[in-house]
Amino acid sequence: MTERIAPERFEFASLIKPGDAIVWGQMTAEPPTLVELLSKQAAELGGISAFVGLALSETLEPQSAQHIDLSFVGGGQTNHRFARAGALNALPVHLSRIPSHLLAGEIPCDVALISTAQGSESGLLNLSLSADYMGAAVETARIVIAEVNDQLPETFGDTVIALDDVDAVVPTSRPPPVFNLLALGDVERAIGAHIAALVPDRATLQTGVGAIPSAALEALANKRDLGVHTGLLTDAIVALIEAGAVSNRRKPIDVGITVTAVIYGTRELYRWAHRNKALSVRDVTHTHAAGILAEFERFFAINAAIEVDLTGQVNGEVAGGRPVGLIGGQVDFSRGALASPGGRGIIALRSTARRGAVSTIVPMLSGGIVTTARSDVDVIVTEYGIAELAGVPVFERARRLIAIAHPDFRKDLEASLDQLC
Repeated sequence: MTERIAPERFEFASLIKPGDAIVWGQMTAEPPTLVELLSKQAAELGGISAFVGLALSETLEPQSAQHIDLSFVGGGQTNHRFARAGALNALPVHLSRIPSHLLAGEIPCDVALISTAQGSESGLLNLSLSADYMGAAVETARIVIAEVNDQLPETFGDTVIALDDVDAVVPTSRPPPVFNLLALGDVERAIGAHIAALVPDRATLQTGVGAIPSAALEALANKRDLGVHTGLLTDAIVALIEAGAVSNRRKPIDVGITVTAVIYGTRELYRWAHRNKALSVRDVTHTHAAGILAEFERFFAINAAIEVDLTGQVNGEVAGGRPVGLIGGQVDFSRGALASPGGRGIIALRSTARRGAVSTIVPMLSGGIVTTARSDVDVIVTEYGIAELAGVPVFERARRLIAIAHPDFRKDLEASLDQLC
């Protein structure tokens, strides 16, 4: 029988054993009260491990690594704090592969911590803002502990969890993480305009979070019959729906439905998502699967990068020697777009970083980190234009990339052409 325990009375030692491996949801699926309690009680638990994924909050402190063997999907968001403390044990993995790693025991999961809303039907909980890979974690775990938060919306999709599958419920009332839309500048809007020139009506879209994806979506407001099949739903996508650009009518699957793995945005977005039958929150075996993405006609993946080298290799993980990003779904979606009839994989970035001090188009990637291989790259976009790379040999790729680099760095890039291979 499921036990209901108030946070102030909850003791992890009553449910888990020394050496247990714990998995909890990432981003808006993090159960903050449970993570806080775990961090405080970790020293008493006799050596445990945890797969954290990508954290948005600072609930888990770097000193927790003294008592918990932590692993992460990369250094993005607040994970970078662990890199500074020398405790970022990154797992380089495509997001689409995490469920299979969990089910095979390659990412061990004895205990799953889930963040849920109370389902509208008796005996059901709801994963709310993120299905992601937590269904596989629940299926694998010996113990499932649910933080049931009355401030979370209820959503449709792969979000239903039977209360009978949960060993303990911890009731809470906490606002979910909020991401407010970023102010867009001239550079972002120029990039967005270039992306919009590539995207036709009836395309199905995937985008990430940040100023450049938001600018791209804003620039698509005059398109028609677009679809959405994405890993991350933001306010910018809802604005595009409300502008009349998205109908989801032309998709071969999930017709009329906006599909995402994770919802992350403002409180208005969460209210919009609550019991919205035109929205489906699915796990990554559906949102990121190559076979499913290939079914779409005109699947357009729009993702960001930290830097791109002159052969087209993309680094989305490391900047200035510091881990600040992750692999995530970039490769999944890039490959899916290439497999889609009429689809395109777009990587977009500003031409410079560090307030214009360095070029993001570079001869060689920092630290040799390659997130997306040059063989999987289709189109690179900066504020200076579009570089079409699919089917293009190395030296012509380099010339096209130099043409969209910042003018201040083009001569130095041209001087490095003899290093290419």
